[in-house]
Amino acid sequence: MITGSFHWSPTAAHPNDETLLLIHSHQLAKHFTREMNRLWRGAELGVPPGLGADGNSDSSDNDIAGTEFQDPLST
Repeated sequence: MITGSFHWSPTAAHPNDETLLLIHSHQLAKHFTREMNRLWRGAELGVPPGLGADGNSDSSDNDIAGTEFQDPLST
């Protein structure tokens, strides 16, 4: 499993100070996946009102709503 703040771009690789963590442990990856899914279920996704281009936020801003991470041991 790969996690961290690193985005796969030239900017992330060179001028930015990003982190990248490789997890080789299946058990640790399973616990990490479970916690990420717990956090996603409780997350309020989208742009808060007043921060969007039109000043409003609606469900169309939530392009990742309902995302669940796959358990790495289930494949």
